[in-house]
Amino acid sequence: MVIAVKRGRCDRQVMLLFRMPPVPVFDARPAPSVATALAMVLACGLPGGAALAQDGGAVAEPLPPTPDETVLAANAPSAAAPRDIDFEANELEYDSDRDVVTARGNVVMRSDGQSVRADSVSWNRVAGTIMAEGNVRFVDQDGNQLYTEGLELTDKFEAGSMQDMLLALREGGRLAARSGQRDEDGSVELEKAAYSACRVITGDGCPRSPSWRILADRVTYSPEDNRVRFKGATFEIFGVPILPMPRLTVRTDGKASSGFLIPDLRISESNGLEVSGSYYMRLADNRDLMLGATAYTGASPMVNAQYRQLTTQGAYQVTGYLTHSRRIAQFTGVPTAERSVRGYLFANGRFQLSPEWSFTGSVRLASDRTFLRRYDISRDDRLRSMFEFERIDDQSYFVLGGW
Repeated sequence: MVIAVKRGRCDRQVMLLFRMPPVPVFDARPAPSVATALAMVLACGLPGGAALAQDGGAVAEPLPPTPDETVLAANAPSAAAPRDIDFEANELEYDSDRDVVTARGNVVMRSDGQSVRADSVSWNRVAGTIMAEGNVRFVDQDGNQLYTEGLELTDKFEAGSMQDMLLALREGGRLAARSGQRDEDGSVELEKAAYSACRVITGDGCPRSPSWRILADRVTYSPEDNRVRFKGATFEIFGVPILPMPRLTVRTDGKASSGFLIPDLRISESNGLEVSGSYYMRLADNRDLMLGATAYTGASPMVNAQYRQLTTQGAYQVTGYLTHSRRIAQFTGVPTAERSVRGYLFANGRFQLSPEWSFTGSVRLASDRTFLRRYDISRDDRLRSMFEFERIDDQSYFVLGGW
């Protein structure tokens, strides 16, 4: 996915290149795991975890000041809904027969912390619809921004259908789509979408391709569980399809959710090709569990687990690795014929026992001397467990520790 930003404009067409049919290029002025990916579209009526973000950055473009030319302002409540909508434009017309307000030239509409900017806007007060055309930018209450050439809104600022759209999330992600549609129940469907959390412009404003992106045939947002689901998704690195993601899901509220994490692929001299996968379990807001497994071409497979918890007095975590393999002689480095259960356990934590007293501790245990190096977990030649009791008040300091 590519977003070209030049002279205050974003190019949505470039973002949708690769495996999608060409469409006319048009510009819009530029701008928070799919964590938030469609949060802006929600407020528009149409969404940070994950885990894929790189050097994303938000683009916050304030609305330009009112032009020096003739500017007319209108505070006109809709007949369908008692809501104030402020207009700013170079020209403003009112058709009393049809009850239609038309604004042209640097049009800015504001209502309840949301705004729409476009070349022209037509507001049908009887039908309760607003049509914005030409370099449309919609900004929701959270600062997320939507760009498109044409946008249909209700007078409650709820979006209907749109074509060739770009979502610029406040936290830096970009989501472009060929078309978007919002249903009556609040769910949103985007067709032919591309997403990336990378920055997509260089320092001098020249466009460049992001290092990674996700292409999807369809993206569905569900307001009931605040999730965005990708259908037919593919993960790309430098324009090369790497990994299909048939069941990719992210949250729009920024919270973590259970699911499979992105697999890790590495090559090492001792273990050969390594492929690891993990499943993350969100047990509660204050605790989680991750289960993983790694396969090697040059070593026996290994499983691992990590548990973390935050309590009212502190936090702690426990990590473990386990395998069944041949031991390696300490001095010769040659695997022996003996096969046994091998592993490593690491735990640490800190607790505030009282306003004055605190406890910090850690435990490191390994089945043998060569396990950590054999599986590239650690190069430490000594494993040190420690504890520390500490007391601090206004007049004294005491610490007792050991290892």
